[in-house]
Amino acid sequence: MNIVYSKSLIMGAMISIPWLLMASGGIVHLQSLALFLLGMLLSCAIFIYSFVISGKTHNVADKVLVPEKLNLVFLILFAILLSKTSMILADSGFNPQHARNVYFSDMSVWGSVYVRMVFAFVVVPFYFLFLLSKKTIKPLDYLTLGVFLLANLSVGSRFVVYHIALIFILRSLVGGGDARQMFRVFFWALILLSIGLLMGFARSYMSYDLSPLSAIGRSFTSLYNYHSIQFGVFSFYPDSPSVYGPLTGLLTPFYTLAGGGSPESNALTFLHGVEFSDNNYNAFGTSAFYFGSFGYVGFVAFFFSYAIVSFFLYYYVPYVYRVYLVRFLLFSLYFSAFTPQAFGFGWWLVIFYFAFVSTLYNATRRFAQRGRGFIPTPLPPGGRV
Repeated sequence: MNIVYSKSLIMGAMISIPWLLMASGGIVHLQSLALFLLGMLLSCAIFIYSFVISGKTHNVADKVLVPEKLNLVFLILFAILLSKTSMILADSGFNPQHARNVYFSDMSVWGSVYVRMVFAFVVVPFYFLFLLSKKTIKPLDYLTLGVFLLANLSVGSRFVVYHIALIFILRSLVGGGDARQMFRVFFWALILLSIGLLMGFARSYMSYDLSPLSAIGRSFTSLYNYHSIQFGVFSFYPDSPSVYGPLTGLLTPFYTLAGGGSPESNALTFLHGVEFSDNNYNAFGTSAFYFGSFGYVGFVAFFFSYAIVSFFLYYYVPYVYRVYLVRFLLFSLYFSAFTPQAFGFGWWLVIFYFAFVSTLYNATRRFAQRGRGFIPTPLPPGGRV
């Protein structure tokens, strides 16, 4: 079987997994066949989307998307964060669950709500883009990555481990190497996921009166519930603040500069207080929550909006950056299944960055063609753009 075709099949199956789990929650948590079928239909559409868009990429062009020197900036920022989270962990008696509660509820950790917004909506999304677009991971990159992971794990946060594991898988499957490299990447991704599960075990075992076996079971149960309760969380949408579909994140800076709460921040605050199921699982919904005014049809509206934006951008971005764009689109689509990632401010910021570097690249080429004669545009294998 063709290696590109095989990678596309794996990619389509992987990106659709959290959406399939959400579909199962329609039956398990809500006993609704209609929601189960809606989730299955959405999962099939996402499988096809992921299969098609990942299959249209080939080897990575040797072109820098995010400046290499930013890695030092990331390292400094994450080192500062690690110093703060380490102190929180020590003050919490080295209990990661207690440290997590303090970290996510005490704003004094950040000093200002605006510092926290910049870190969450600018620094972290661009760091993920930096990793997604690196041609090779160097020792300094591993150091920065290690500091970032420790800063999150020290306050019991395993979500970032999930992000990093998928980033390495995407680097291998989309414009990556051969089967041996794929195996090696999947091995390390499995190690990272195991660390995430161990963190869930540690939080449960140290915070509740549970046996080790029960704590392990709780870790797996919580992992399933955080993926499967999204229809249940979405059922709270009639009481949620007003949002504006794909424009929600675009409005954030205007509301923030005006001194008021943005629709995005109001929705996130509302979702943070939503608890669903008998075990009171808290989750951040999906990106479809930004389309709540459509009711459950909002899931369909979300997917079509995502597909339209991504395909327009795909054909605007030049070939030298396209594989990075595909990685980012698949990455954000995966995590949009259980957190409002797509159409948030940080997501739009990365999209505009792609548009900016593409416009700059195209303008530079046109200038070079006029001044030095025609310079052919690099084409992918087969001559297709």
